[in-house]
Amino acid sequence: MTKKELDKAMNEFGNAFTEYFKDKPLPSSEKERNKAMLEFTNWYNFERKQSDTGLTPHEMEERLIKKEPTSFETFKNEAEKYLAIRNYNNALETINKARIINPNDEGAIVIKINSLLGLKRIDDALKLCIKTQQTFGRTYQMVFCESNINLHYGNFIKAVKLMKEAYEINPDSYDITIVLANFLFIKKDPSYNKYLEAARKLNPIRAKSYEKASWLKPEEIINIAFFKKAMIVIDSLMQVNNTQEALENISILLDYKNNFPSECFEMVLGLEIECYFLEKELDIVKEKIEFLIKFSPKNPHAYFYKAQLLYNNLNLDEALKSINKCIEVAEAVSITHFDFYYLKSLILKSMNNEDYKIYEEMANNLKNHNDKNGYNKL
Repeated sequence: MTKKELDKAMNEFGNAFTEYFKDKPLPSSEKERNKAMLEFTNWYNFERKQSDTGLTPHEMEERLIKKEPTSFETFKNEAEKYLAIRNYNNALETINKARIINPNDEGAIVIKINSLLGLKRIDDALKLCIKTQQTFGRTYQMVFCESNINLHYGNFIKAVKLMKEAYEINPDSYDITIVLANFLFIKKDPSYNKYLEAARKLNPIRAKSYEKASWLKPEEIINIAFFKKAMIVIDSLMQVNNTQEALENISILLDYKNNFPSECFEMVLGLEIECYFLEKELDIVKEKIEFLIKFSPKNPHAYFYKAQLLYNNLNLDEALKSINKCIEVAEAVSITHFDFYYLKSLILKSMNNEDYKIYEEMANNLKNHNDKNGYNKL
């Protein structure tokens, strides 16, 4: 499909979108949005006649199939329709047929990646994206896909950075520009307005439709399901000492803390403290610990972090008081961790107190028990 043909098709779609939604109220939830989009897609494909042919897309496809039943474009167009109505299994099956005919068409690869993402096969989507980049380079379409893949993994910050990279490769892409604007809006970055205006100029009809029915609200992205994935990402980033990206992702979760239960907020605060420990920003660590203790006085990790800071500063008496408080609180709610006993053993050993052997053994026993039962992998 040439650029002229693509622009014509997108304008037809945009006009239909405006026509369908002009007298309808805005969806108030993601569920309503999905329902409205399914209804629109069915109307567009099976009821509305195209302005140039007088046929619906479904009628046009039937004619094409009769004429050329195994064409690449037929399978590709059919897969796009399945993708639009979130029928990911059929989309994947159909695009695989298209790729047998033409395995190197980038548009078909994009459809397959999005189908895999819809089926939550994120690792498979990433493998295909990387393989395609190794063959054809970092095209704007593949970087765009990589951004969406990282969003599905829960790394919002990397998703934004990659979407910016895609925009730099092709600033004339409406799709990249509008999604970048939306991402930056969620990130609370005021520069989103610049990209939103650019998208409006690139395609006024589609931009108006997107803003009305498809503009993502923060709670639709940064929700409890995303939180669980983001915590895994943050932990992985900390494991490789990428504390800057970890802290940026933490900042997003803290910005939308009201989207989660309070215990989730406490977990994020704990990871933030650990990041600043790794950064050796001990003044910030102290400040964050004081806030966590005040916010959640029954959180044993708050006293653990305090004991750790005091131990690092060789304030052993106060460190011992703090780790005792940590263990007292932890045992009261049955959430003990071997690190608590191990830190106490280190403090006692530094104080030349032979009792350190007791807590060292307790730490080792608890760690072995957790390893045996798989708890330390949670």
